[in-house]
Amino acid sequence: MLASGFFRRICKLLFYNVKPVFVFDGGSPEIKRLTLNERRKRRTGNANNVQKTAEKLLSAQLRLQAIQDSKDLDSKKNKGLLRRVKNDDIVYFDRPNVSSEEQHRRRKRDEYELPSMSGGIESMITKDDPRLATEDDLRNFIKEFKPEKIDVDSEVFRSLPLATQCEIIGELRVKSRQTSWDRFQEMLNNAPISFNFILLIPQLIIYFVLIILIYTPPWIFHNFR
Repeated sequence: MLASGFFRRICKLLFYNVKPVFVFDGGSPEIKRLTLNERRKRRTGNANNVQKTAEKLLSAQLRLQAIQDSKDLDSKKNKGLLRRVKNDDIVYFDRPNVSSEEQHRRRKRDEYELPSMSGGIESMITKDDPRLATEDDLRNFIKEFKPEKIDVDSEVFRSLPLATQCEIIGELRVKSRQTSWDRFQEMLNNAPISFNFILLIPQLIIYFVLIILIYTPPWIFHNFR
C-alpha cells in the first residue's frame, strides 16, 4: 500500500509537469556503488595510459636525439679526417696482387693455433684408442656400480630433471631387490646343510611321530595316564 501510494503521488506530480527530486536517506544503492567504482577505475586507467604514453614518447625522443647526436659526431669526424687528408701529402700505392693462401702463410701464426683437419674429429676416433673406454670396461663399470652410493638428497641429484630422478629411483629399487635375492642365493650356497633337506625336516618329524604312534603298544599310553 505504501509503495502504490508513493507511486500515485509521483504520477500526479508528473501530470502537473513537476519533476520530483528523490533523496535517499539510507546508504547508497548497489547500482550506484558499482557505477562509482567503474568511473574510478576508468579515471585510474586513463591516468595510467596517459603516463605510459608519455613515457613512450619520451623514450622515443631520447632515442631519436641519441641517433641524431651520433650522426652529427660521425659527420664531424669525417669532415675532420677529410680536411687532414687534403692538407697532407699522401702517396697511394696499388694493392698488391697476393693470393689469400700466401697472405695466410705470411701472417704470423698463433702459437695456440691447431692445424686444420681434413675429416673432422670423427676421423681421429678409433676403437683401439687407449683414451676411450672399451666395451669390457663399460660392462665392468656397470657390474661394479653400487646404486646405494647415490645421495638422493644432494643438490646434484635435485638439479636433474624430474623424469631422470624417477628413473634413477626406479633403478635403485630394482637393484636393491636383485641384491637381496643375490644375498639369499649366496647364503643358501654357503650353508653347510642343503636347503632342500631343511625344508624336509618338518615332514620327517611328522613321519617319525606317526610311526611311533602306529607301532607303540596301547598299554604304554595307558600307563602314562
